[in-house]
Amino acid sequence: MDYKIAKHTDRPYYQIEISGRFDVPDLENCYMEIINYPGWAPGMDILWDARECTFEHLTNDDLSSIGDMTAKYQELRGKGLAAWVVQRDVDFGISRMFEMLTEGKVIFNFKVFKTMDAAKNFLSDFNREKAGR
Repeated sequence: MDYKIAKHTDRPYYQIEISGRFDVPDLENCYMEIINYPGWAPGMDILWDARECTFEHLTNDDLSSIGDMTAKYQELRGKGLAAWVVQRDVDFGISRMFEMLTEGKVIFNFKVFKTMDAAKNFLSDFNREKAGR
C-alpha cells in the first residue's frame, strides 16, 4: 500500500491519499508518520482518500487488527474525526464493517463516504460547529 500525507494551510485537517492493496503494517507506518508530522496534535481531523485502494481481501481478523492498532495509538491520535472516502461499493461495505467492529474501541469518530465533497463537507461542518460559528 502506498500513501502520501499532506497538511494544507487552508484546511483544518490532514489529508492522506492511499492506494494499492490495503495493508495493516503499512497503515501502522502511515499512522506513525502522521503522529510525528510537523504540526500534528492529538485530536486533529484526517481525511483519508482511499479511492485508489482495495479492501476486498480483508478478513474480519484483519479489521479487528486495524481496530487494535488504532486503539494502541488513541492517546496520540486523540478524538478527532476520520473521514474515509472509497470508490467501490465493496470497499464501502468493508469500511462500514470496520466502523461497526471498532465501535467503543477507538475514541475518534469514523465515517465513510463515497465522494470527496461529502467527506470535506462533513469535516468542514463539524469544525464550524466546534468553532461556534
